[in-house]
Amino acid sequence: MDNLFASLSHPVVEVFFLAVALRDQLFINLKTEDDWKPVHDVKVNGLQVLLEAVDPASLDFLVLTSSIATPHGSPGQANYSAAQVEMEMIGAQLPNWAVSVAVPPNLDAGILKRSMGSSSSRNAALEKYKFFGVSTRRLVQYCFDAILSLDSKPHNPVYIPALEWKILLESGMVPDRSRSLVCHLSVKDTDENFSSGASHEGTIRAICAKVLSLNVEEMDETTPLSSYGLDSLTAARLKGILKAIFNVEVTQLQLLSTYMTVEKLLSMQTQQAALEAENLASNDEDASAAANKSIENEMDQTVVSLNDVNCGPPVFFIHGAGGGVLVLHKIAQKIQVPVYGVQDTPEAPLTGTIHDLATFYLEQIKKKQPTGPYRLGGFSFGTVVAFIMALMLRKSGEIVEMLIFLDGAPSLYHRPSVRDYIRQTILDGSMADNIMQNVRDMATSGALDEAQDIITHFEEYFEHKGQERKWVARFCQAYSAHLLMGIRESADRERLEQNGEYEGLKWPAEWTVLMKARNGAQMDPHTQGSSEAFDLDKTTDKVQIFEFPGTHFGLLNPASGVCEALNTVLCR
Repeated sequence: MDNLFASLSHPVVEVFFLAVALRDQLFINLKTEDDWKPVHDVKVNGLQVLLEAVDPASLDFLVLTSSIATPHGSPGQANYSAAQVEMEMIGAQLPNWAVSVAVPPNLDAGILKRSMGSSSSRNAALEKYKFFGVSTRRLVQYCFDAILSLDSKPHNPVYIPALEWKILLESGMVPDRSRSLVCHLSVKDTDENFSSGASHEGTIRAICAKVLSLNVEEMDETTPLSSYGLDSLTAARLKGILKAIFNVEVTQLQLLSTYMTVEKLLSMQTQQAALEAENLASNDEDASAAANKSIENEMDQTVVSLNDVNCGPPVFFIHGAGGGVLVLHKIAQKIQVPVYGVQDTPEAPLTGTIHDLATFYLEQIKKKQPTGPYRLGGFSFGTVVAFIMALMLRKSGEIVEMLIFLDGAPSLYHRPSVRDYIRQTILDGSMADNIMQNVRDMATSGALDEAQDIITHFEEYFEHKGQERKWVARFCQAYSAHLLMGIRESADRERLEQNGEYEGLKWPAEWTVLMKARNGAQMDPHTQGSSEAFDLDKTTDKVQIFEFPGTHFGLLNPASGVCEALNTVLCR
């Protein structure tokens, strides 16, 4: 395994340990070393070999796959359960970015699927496990929830998904010695006094109150459930009830967030019911497709020209979160040097790191300008990408003449309050609200002409009404991915600093310009406490600061005065 990791061209930062070996039989028949050793070798010794090959402290996360047989026991898997308990104990002693997931039976892949053979007797023996199984998609969601739980305090080294534990109890599959533990995990019958499918506000409110052992009158619809003492186990019970009675899909982490309220649950119920019941008519599909295609066709190039100027050194502006550069078009028309926008396209990586994204964009930029000196700029999140690109160019021996940051800075992502806020929007499911807030600012800022329909497009997308526009879906996907890249880069740097491995950096640009909106990023409550230079002055003293009236996107309205300032900077 050492040779395997040493041969990789990129560092390993995320590991899923998926080892499995089964030697199932009753405990009384497990009489020899060969009945125990193969399972122990795979689960325990295999993990120890992995930990010798890769330093767990260097990882973003380490996911160990355990089994639901571990918490409740299984009469035919004493050897398997024992090995997994030891594996979980090793994982619990690792840093807080390691977590074991109690995996239920997988219905469409893996051991259970392969074991369902032609033998009717064997199928009958395995059939009883199917009611408790989950799809691969659901299993991936459990792993995702487990990874997100790594930021929770106190840290839980074992993640047990919310499952229908009551059915497992009723099936008789739980040994008597484990029934009390599984009873604690199971959803309590707090729903017996409520009719299935009830959707009025009082019922959801009353369900929450009963799970939390409160009177209905004590439950405020706008107060976070976590304020009432909701913990991970009661969240698991509540999750099961909400799914069983109201068909509301909500994760434990969402329930435990500081934003989840009865009011939010009602909103989720309405949205999810609309999605499930939706049978869109396609009569107008062809008519609207032509209109949408005209927008989508403009999105097929990564580097696009934003003005008609052909002389002078060009400047490349990187998109904000979401990937669009059309918001830069109006100010680019007034700039006296060639302006290129670097935008998200289907070829741009969304699942990798911000370095992967910066590398891809640099390859595309060099098709327009093979050699330096380079002038790079970025709007909002794009400032982070532009900065990474500048570091890459400098490392390769190129000159970066100028960095221009438009109402943002890479240093803002290093603020814990900003990182925590982005994580929270992911955990509590409020990313849609975050996107809509920015879309409304964009549409009303004057940076785009006739932009009111954009708000409607995004509202229809989130409300699952009308025809879905591909560019809107891609924007929303890219928006979340870009923010995740930003905080992950920040977390990596913080880890290096804490370990004493960060050697600092030499500022990559000869000249840096920060142009801020008076009511933009500096007014965001999560950036409060940063310096006038958005903390850039902690690393460099070569920052020229401009401030203009307007909002975050209002800065990109030519009336803000930003065009004149850009011409002063770029044509000096």
